[in-house]
Amino acid sequence: MTRRTAASIERIAWITHRRLENPRIIVITEDEQERQLQRWIGAVQFSEHALGSAAHRAREQYANQHPEQALLAFVLSETNQWLHGISEAHADAESDKFVMMASMNLVNCIAGAAVSSALHG
Repeated sequence: MTRRTAASIERIAWITHRRLENPRIIVITEDEQERQLQRWIGAVQFSEHALGSAAHRAREQYANQHPEQALLAFVLSETNQWLHGISEAHADAESDKFVMMASMNLVNCIAGAAVSSALHG
């Protein structure tokens, strides 16, 4: 295990611990996973079609209003580092987008579950 991998595992463990401080187990259904994926795809498409500063503002608003900002920031940072590494190695593939989509969907499902749990208490 490399030093970078060990550091990443430590960060993941810390974030997981933070998310699990509430001992309630929340089930994320397939319907919720699909709903969150569609919401995220819509947000991405909107920001891709917006021009210049409007696109930047849309992405900024998405991040600023996300219920799990720390988790979102962590996953985006790790994903960007991963993409940079595979790009430098010329090892990027079409399937990489599915890894990104799955990681973002997981973040959004956790955020949705946290909000739902807070509302239904």
